Amino acid sequence: MVGYASITPQAPAVPASPTPRNLEHEQHRAVRAALMDQGFTEVSNYSFISDADAAMFGYDTGQLLQVANPIVAEQKYLRPGLLPGIRRNLLDNSRYFHEFRLFEIGREYHKSKDGPVERTHLVAAVFARETNGINLLELKRAAQYVLPKFEVVPEKGQGRIAHPERAARMEVSGQCVGHLFELHPLLLERGRAAILDLDLDALRALPREARKYQALRRFPTSSFDLSIVAPAHELVANLAGRLRQLAGGDLAALQFLLIFALPQEKKSVSFRLTVGSEDRTLTADEVTRIRERVVAGIKAAGYELRE
Repeated sequence: MVGYASITPQAPAVPASPTPRNLEHEQHRAVRAALMDQGFTEVSNYSFISDADAAMFGYDTGQLLQVANPIVAEQKYLRPGLLPGIRRNLLDNSRYFHEFRLFEIGREYHKSKDGPVERTHLVAAVFARETNGINLLELKRAAQYVLPKFEVVPEKGQGRIAHPERAARMEVSGQCVGHLFELHPLLLERGRAAILDLDLDALRALPREARKYQALRRFPTSSFDLSIVAPAHELVANLAGRLRQLAGGDLAALQFLLIFALPQEKKSVSFRLTVGSEDRTLTADEVTRIRERVVAGIKAAGYELRE
């Protein structure tokens, strides 16, 4: 009867504040984006496993959290890891595809004296029916987009999950944050699968490094290549560590180039060493002396060099 025109417009007195940051969600979104950019497909599995799953992966049922009223009688335990579900994904998809990549971000459930403990993990898998073992290197490359600075430390495969000779743990500043391994052949009907298992909660708890500005070099650098003949099972990281130590403070960059097999259980590993100084240009004689020092040290350690 009065009319809306006679009402003076006035904004409601509702205080507005920005939504607080959720670091966990931000981390998960970043991980998803990184893996999808590498060709991975996300999967989502149930959080329950059966007695058969527990026996297959060597879980002690006495240490598992049991569901009081399970929807399915067989699925009566909360999963202590994401691998049982990932294995089912591998078995199902391997019937139709010769190769594929998938990942899951989900919670693990563990018993403790203070009650149930939940941990969020990332498990990624690269499968191929025919492969020369490159899957592990592909997963390591994918991990670099999720975890920029880490060290891969070889270890023996644990239990019946990992291949006994193709397993490693992922470390950051000496702390284990995950594992990289090839799935045990007995767990697959066909093909081979590499697995990356990262504890996202442990990654988020790591102290953040302050990024410092580093000016571009004012003086030119010089590079030279070396090809080292080493035993087939020698770690490339060990060779790189020796080169850094021998080159000393004038080493500006060390780049791994390539690797190929040689007869008699040996391999050739090639590196490019870039040397330079922050306050002047190194002379040709100085670069030569650095190269000779590195070559002499490599030979003294028992390695050969390919020309």
